[in-house]
Parts: sequence; C-alpha cells; structure tokens
Amino acid sequence: MPPPPGPLQPGQPPLPPPGFVRINARHKISTSWTPPQITLDGHPVPMVQGQATIPVIPGTHLVAGHGQWLWKYGRAELPVQVASGQTVDVFYALPVATFVKGAIGFEPVKAPGKWALALLLLVLIGIPTLLVVLAAVLAS
Repeated sequence: MPPPPGPLQPGQPPLPPPGFVRINARHKISTSWTPPQITLDGHPVPMVQGQATIPVIPGTHLVAGHGQWLWKYGRAELPVQVASGQTVDVFYALPVATFVKGAIGFEPVKAPGKWALALLLLVLIGIPTLLVVLAAVLAS
C-alpha cells in the first residue's frame, strides 16, 4: 500500500478541486420499515434524513443501494462521472416488493414493484376468497 500523500513538493501540480455526489434515497414508511443502505465505491454512505452530499475526486464512481430486512433486496447501482467542481444528483428508491430490483437514476425515480405486489396480493387473497365463495354457492 502506498504511503498517504504528503505536502506538495515544488513542481507538483496542485490537486484538482473535488466534485460532489448528492444522493437522495428517501423512503416511505408505508412501503419499507427500514431505510435504504447506500454505498459509494463500496463504502457505506451515512445518510441524514435520506440525503447525503459526498466530496469525491473527479472521475467515475459507483453508487449502489439496497434494502436490508431478512436479506438484501432491491439492489441497484449506477456509475457516475463527476468532473472537478461538479455536483451530480443521484436518486434511489426501494422497491415495494422485496423480490424486485430497486430504481436508481439521475432524475427522481418511483418505487418499482407495485404491479408485482398487486399480483401477489391477488393470488394470495383473491383466489382463496373466490374458492370460499364458490364453495358456499355450491353448498347451498
């Protein structure tokens, strides 16, 4: 591992000013009881009320998010190109159902998985209800 950079020596170019990645990962308590977990280049990002602004060196960085319940779910990642002095906004949303990918992008994103949850509820509640009603009709 190389030693940490020391003070600039004469003739060395100065370090470029940092860029920033601003992450918005708010969630609704009605769709997930746990907040999303965000990483930047594999390192956890401390979020305050679903937001964080992190200084980064100019270049390409990887923003990733997921939810954690009994397992990790809603994984999504996005490579982000940041220039010196630039602020890049990234938005992440947990899915409504844990077996669906999360959503991530440069514009606000909606929580995916609403149709999957509706279909699951239809299968789990609708079909048994239909069978009970059908059995009651046939029994009378």
